[in-house]
Amino acid sequence: MQTISRTKVDQTKAYIWTKDGLPYHYGGSGNPGGDCSWFACAGAASLLGLKVNQRYGSTENFNRPGQYGATATAPAAVLGMVHAKSKSEVPAAAVLKMGFLHGGGGENSHVSSTIDGLNFESRGLYRGRSGHVVADSARAWNDSLFGDWWYLPFTVGPVDPNAFPLPDGYVYGWATGPDWMISCRFGESSDWQAGLRRIQIALGVPASGVYDELTAAATKTVQARTPGLLPDGFIGPKTWAAILAPRPEIDVVAARDTWLGKRITQGEGRCEDGVGRYAHFERGSVYWHPDLPKNSLGVRAYSVPRGGLFEAYEARGWEQSVGDLGYPVRDFTRLSDTDGVQAFQRGILYVRGGGDPRGVVVHGKIGARWAAEGFEAGPSGHALADESDYDGGQVQHFEHNSYAWHPSGAVKI
Repeated sequence: MQTISRTKVDQTKAYIWTKDGLPYHYGGSGNPGGDCSWFACAGAASLLGLKVNQRYGSTENFNRPGQYGATATAPAAVLGMVHAKSKSEVPAAAVLKMGFLHGGGGENSHVSSTIDGLNFESRGLYRGRSGHVVADSARAWNDSLFGDWWYLPFTVGPVDPNAFPLPDGYVYGWATGPDWMISCRFGESSDWQAGLRRIQIALGVPASGVYDELTAAATKTVQARTPGLLPDGFIGPKTWAAILAPRPEIDVVAARDTWLGKRITQGEGRCEDGVGRYAHFERGSVYWHPDLPKNSLGVRAYSVPRGGLFEAYEARGWEQSVGDLGYPVRDFTRLSDTDGVQAFQRGILYVRGGGDPRGVVVHGKIGARWAAEGFEAGPSGHALADESDYDGGQVQHFEHNSYAWHPSGAVKI
């Protein structure tokens, strides 16, 4: 058998639920309701992407005794339902099954359907209810009333995690909104709630599974930067796709580091090595390279703030091969209002207010020893200058002592 997507099945079931409680309408075609044959055929039509607000014949189009494996007669033939010889010959995995009572049509005939475990029918009074009945006391396809059985030769396919989970015409929105807004505050489908939680995770807001102010605000931000979307905060198929679309990793960091301010670089700039990328903003820059370690956001990009660190980074040749530092490999840390530190590929850059605007770089054997003793919080304090030549090796002076390195590998104070 072929497959029908889980999304399509769920959309069809949601459509069926919209008819629950409508009165029985003999000869009706779904405006808004109909009779038993219309309701059953509308379920099949919805699954197949055909028009639901039209008739596909009656129960008599499915009255084909002895012609097992056949389809219904026109106009119901387009639905592709298959006639089974017995209940046991109806495939258990078939997404849609129908049971028929044939008595010449009209009030002497009946059909009930089951889609993916959901029973539904349009009927006269039975067990205290008449009209369109979904779940509740709706008969299943294999109820003892029926002696003829049909099925749609499709199974439910795997869930497409990227498919918009709500029915056509529905959006995630406020609980106080119209019926086509789904807030997930009232015990809606678990699949709908799971979809909303996934969107909330992608937006970086608490994954409550309920549409709320934080979700609306974060959604408006995505809509505002996406051409063709209205920033109304509601989540329909296009907004869903925009939120889940892979984003440049620089943009992911910039979305978190809102202190960066207005973007200056259009798109991304190409770094000297032809591989890395950067983007400049009002109050800093973001650098990306595929070989960098991932940050807390799971991306390989880091911000370098202006006001000390970026200026020192610029003075030392940025990420370029002739520079001192390479790419940033950790998020920066503010040590005080005037002091900052950030790790780069070739060393740790310290900037202190009133100090050398190029900052100070600590790296190599001296840097490892200093790190082992607690960085600037250790007994040596802050580095005062870069390394310099000393007795065939290097020396670096700190607030409270100095470290010396010799090619033999020894570090001494």
